Amino acid sequence: MTELEIQRSVKKYSTAILQIATEKKMLDVLNKDMHKLRVFFEIIFANDTTRKDYLIISRNFAILPYGKKINILKNIANDVGINGFTYNFLTLLLHSKKLYIIQAMASEWEQIFLEYQGYFKVEVRSVVPTSKAQETKIKKLITKHHGEKFYLEKIIDKSILGGLILTFKGYTYDNSLRGKLVKIKSA
Repeated sequence: MTELEIQRSVKKYSTAILQIATEKKMLDVLNKDMHKLRVFFEIIFANDTTRKDYLIISRNFAILPYGKKINILKNIANDVGINGFTYNFLTLLLHSKKLYIIQAMASEWEQIFLEYQGYFKVEVRSVVPTSKAQETKIKKLITKHHGEKFYLEKIIDKSILGGLILTFKGYTYDNSLRGKLVKIKSA
């Protein structure tokens, strides 16, 4: 399964479950459960031993009988403390042979959920973490020209050498040292 195929499946199933959760008035429950699943995967992958155990289980998962897979899924659902609505979605993924996307879906959930609610992403690239003062300036600038429904995705990128690069709605504002050097070189 390629990364692109996983991303397509994540998009397709995320859109579907968000629509159903909205109709059933379970959006808050689903959002909390996806957060719990993200934390679950972060804990598993933070430790070498649990990561190896999980990878061994996931490799062998495909050859297990369906009943054993359901039992493993029930145990995870109970351990994580997820709602029946979300558990039913996970069993749908299992039945559709798409359960492998749940880790990617859980890790990207915040972005998926915010975009579903009409927010857009503002990517902020910098060499070092942005200060609160910088973030406040960025938020004021974006709000003034594009409204308040956005969220910041902060990325550390040493290749820009200094400054910031903002990317949103198909637009890139490059105030990086690398960008300035490229302009000087091409002049």
